Amino acid sequence: SCWWYADSFGQRALVQCYALMALPLGAVLCWLREARWPLRTAGMLLVIALVGLNLFQFRQCEAGLIHTSRMTWPAYKAVFGTMQAPENLASLWSVERAYSGDNGEPDLSRYHRIALAGMSFDDQPTTSDTTRASEYSFSGNGSHRLDVGHEFSPAWSAPWAAITRCDHAWFRITCHVQRPADGSLPQLSVVTTFEHKGESYSYKATDVHLDGTPPGEWQTVHAWYLSPEVRRPTDEFKVYCWLRDTLPVQVDELRIDLYEPIATP
Repeated sequence: SCWWYADSFGQRALVQCYALMALPLGAVLCWLREARWPLRTAGMLLVIALVGLNLFQFRQCEAGLIHTSRMTWPAYKAVFGTMQAPENLASLWSVERAYSGDNGEPDLSRYHRIALAGMSFDDQPTTSDTTRASEYSFSGNGSHRLDVGHEFSPAWSAPWAAITRCDHAWFRITCHVQRPADGSLPQLSVVTTFEHKGESYSYKATDVHLDGTPPGEWQTVHAWYLSPEVRRPTDEFKVYCWLRDTLPVQVDELRIDLYEPIATP
């Protein structure tokens, strides 16, 4: 999910290996020194060419042609050997992601919408956390009750490989939350996250604010989520509601829309 180890030129994760890698490099240079002149000349020219390429690409990085975290193979080919940036360079980079995790909303003109999933809670068996009364349902004949001991709604999840083949995607999560008739203000969030081997990453909790909703009325909640650099195609994308205090609240009609890029690098 952070393969570049924060913005830098080169792979920061390998810096601590330089001392170890210097040993085989030194052995190769000693071997070249004793080799026949054609091989020795070719080997030294190769070393000089690689060092020169590294220095040149560092200049490209300073000039903004090589991005420190969003570089892609098409972008690398477009700027290879030149100090002139092509007009479409920014469109060849991978999507920009905020370090804070708050990526705002997408430019919808660059994405197309796919209805991905929905949970109406109408077909769930009646339990202590399922309400079967129309006055407690946004639509249909059931909603989900969050209270003490039942702080999490049923989650919708799917592996990344089953969702899209694009390099990234946006998700728009919509759910409906009823402010209790007594006027209380439960604290709850809509949670979106990826899980790798049972561990969560790129976790985002969008807080729901009910203070502007009349008691007994339903509020429509929207949350946008940009996919991270997914570690494995089998990693699970997961969405659920989370009650963060002890005041009960009803949630209903959890919907997930997928926005795929119209064109990708």
